[in-house]
Amino acid sequence: MTDAFTGDLVVCGIGELTTPGPGGGWDTRTYRNAYVVIEGGTVTEVGEGSPPDGDRVLDVDGRAVVPAFCDPHTHAVFGDWRAREFALRLRGADYKEILTEGGGILETVSATRASEEEELLDELLRHLDVMLSCGVLTCEVKSGYGLDRANEIKMLRVISRANSEHPVEVVPTFLGAHAVPPEWRGDPDGYIENVVLPLIDEVAGSGLAEFVDVFCEPGVFTVQQSRVVLEAAREAGLDGRIHADEMEAAGGTQLAADVGCASAEHLLAAPEDELRSLREAGVTPVLLPGTAFMLQKPYARARWMIDEGLDVALGTDFNPGSCPIIDIKLIMSLAAIQMSMTPAEVMVAVTRNAAQSLNRDDRGAIAPGLCGDLVVLDAPDHVHLIYRPGAPLVRQVIRGGVLVYDRYADGCIMRSV
Repeated sequence: MTDAFTGDLVVCGIGELTTPGPGGGWDTRTYRNAYVVIEGGTVTEVGEGSPPDGDRVLDVDGRAVVPAFCDPHTHAVFGDWRAREFALRLRGADYKEILTEGGGILETVSATRASEEEELLDELLRHLDVMLSCGVLTCEVKSGYGLDRANEIKMLRVISRANSEHPVEVVPTFLGAHAVPPEWRGDPDGYIENVVLPLIDEVAGSGLAEFVDVFCEPGVFTVQQSRVVLEAAREAGLDGRIHADEMEAAGGTQLAADVGCASAEHLLAAPEDELRSLREAGVTPVLLPGTAFMLQKPYARARWMIDEGLDVALGTDFNPGSCPIIDIKLIMSLAAIQMSMTPAEVMVAVTRNAAQSLNRDDRGAIAPGLCGDLVVLDAPDHVHLIYRPGAPLVRQVIRGGVLVYDRYADGCIMRSV
């Protein structure tokens, strides 16, 4: 956390404060007539009743407060939108058919390669503005629309620069193994050996990425090819993530457990025995109901996973093709309505569990010793976030004791640091 987001603040007059509890799992804790004390950017006290004195006080007048949200899966750096593809899908074209004809990911690759770094940065900052207005303060962003050295590095530089210009903390993931680019068509092994593996070593050495991801799916990269990528990441000191079993069961979920990835993501078609292996290996399942909604696919089995003891996280999968949904609040509603998660479980999934999948143990709850990252709602309780999809319920966002978003203030977003 930079000094710009390290402040002292007493937040009081909280009608309801709901947060993941201290014991882990799906436990939540609720405070009434509550207050939060933040000192030096860190929560030092949470209580009910009259707050202690402080030089900086924010009275929220009976509104609800929740931890700031974390979006653990996005593709928020890209060159252009793909509305034409959306129209094709509505007429019955499937994802693989579009990709085979040069659309899908490869269409975005072409647009991203043609975009200047400054253009991509401006667009990413605008996307982060929207995420912040939805209550997100931590956001994973993947590369993967460059698919060659120069353009993958360009994307990762954009992600790094955004971290110095925006209050949303951006967590960088190298996704060079997102698709096989046109110049390597028919030779995915050659692409991995000559482009992806050298880039893993380069981005690890330069600090441009914290994670390495791979799209393990029939027609993209096989389990064995994905294993090569993830094992190389581990040898380079980077944690693995994996797009697994999104369209059909293909072994990606089991691979995530075998390699010890930080997360396995999508999982719409993941078999039950492989999902259980995630629990045993400590891999966080990151579910993306917005993608199932946009592609009209069956949803991942969140209820079953939770009942089996898996610490499910939720993300948007924000991207220009399969899921242009940027609002984490809509994802929360989809998770409750379509995947049978309770409001409390949804809250944990977009806070502590999502942060856990990104190795951010200093956030995701409102408790002493954690970051002072809070969201003030224009609502009496957290259930309204799910109950009223599409409503602009985020009134204020606080990062480390500093007010960085206020919907009713002039210049509502603190853009630069």
